Amino acid sequence: MSSEKVRIDICVATYRRPALLSVLVASLLRQKVDDGLRFRIVIVDNDAAQTARTVVESFISSPVPIIYAVEPVQGISFARNRCVSLCEGKYAAFIDDDEYADDNWLQCMMNTMERFNADIVLGPVIPLLPPDVSPWITVGKFFERCRYTTGASLTDSTIGNIGNTLIRHEVLTSVPGPFDPEFALTGGEDSVFFAAARQKGVSIIWCDTATVYETIPTERTNLLWLACRAFRCGQGHARLWMKQHGYFYGLFWLLYRVVHLFATIAAALVALPMRTDIRAKFFLKVCRNLGRLFAVTGLNYREYVRK
Repeated sequence: MSSEKVRIDICVATYRRPALLSVLVASLLRQKVDDGLRFRIVIVDNDAAQTARTVVESFISSPVPIIYAVEPVQGISFARNRCVSLCEGKYAAFIDDDEYADDNWLQCMMNTMERFNADIVLGPVIPLLPPDVSPWITVGKFFERCRYTTGASLTDSTIGNIGNTLIRHEVLTSVPGPFDPEFALTGGEDSVFFAAARQKGVSIIWCDTATVYETIPTERTNLLWLACRAFRCGQGHARLWMKQHGYFYGLFWLLYRVVHLFATIAAALVALPMRTDIRAKFFLKVCRNLGRLFAVTGLNYREYVRK
């Protein structure tokens, strides 16, 4: 690392999660980084009532600069784009407001970025389930995400969400948006960004030691929430496919998904006598395929409509 300090902006888009945001900011202030790194925390409040302001003000004496801004236009794309507009460093890190970081998180991300000359680095998000969660949720690992060996190159099919990511600033500015407002209320804007970045030939590398933890609320640990998320993810997958390949080409792909839907329905019926977690997995596959088919209607499930 050169004698000149490398500047990183840590981007946090938040909406009415003051307690969790406080835990996150505290974890960011505990980051152990080399002398060659300097970072700021950029917090964009997507609540016009500015419910995150009190949290930010509680850390006013922090030696780490904290930038606070309000994005009144509803939608996760708008909040994240506002974060990007405030970035000044060579790199931007993204972490969600219901997560918190291991003390060595940022340094591990930077080490991997430099070691593999990467453009984007992703890391693992470990779910923290409530103590009273139903056993079938734990056994089925419904909130666990894929992990890879540090240095693994990620393809379109393996890229996760942006909640634990380090990105070169020039990559962010090379993608229009960079987060598509069309996906602001539905989610999936991060998948669209990653797809656009990959089309530009950027390298996306995994860092398995840069760990963040996600707090899973009790209201998410049920089949209805999982079904809605599966439907939304399937719908987002299809919308991205049609965005990349065109509407009519996407129709042929959707016809294939019709066949796949009937196959998953048949498998789900076969799984009825099995354990709860196994039945749930087949049911969620049906929901994902239904989401893919409903994408053609333009009636999108808006998971991020704020109430």
